[in-house]
Amino acid sequence: MALDEPREQDTVSTVNGIQVAIDPIIKPHADRTTLAYNAEINGLILQGPDFGDSGETCGC
Repeated sequence: MALDEPREQDTVSTVNGIQVAIDPIIKPHADRTTLAYNAEINGLILQGPDFGDSGETCGC
């Protein structure tokens, strides 16, 4: 789920000191996520126990 374009229903959460717009679908998981750089996509991903190793893509 790309998080690079904030939408009206998104909420802002701070992950690793960086504010990101979080889709309501993953908001309940935001406190268990971290931001990590992924060289394969040349961008940031959200990683956590609910997302597995691949995480969710984030064009932050």
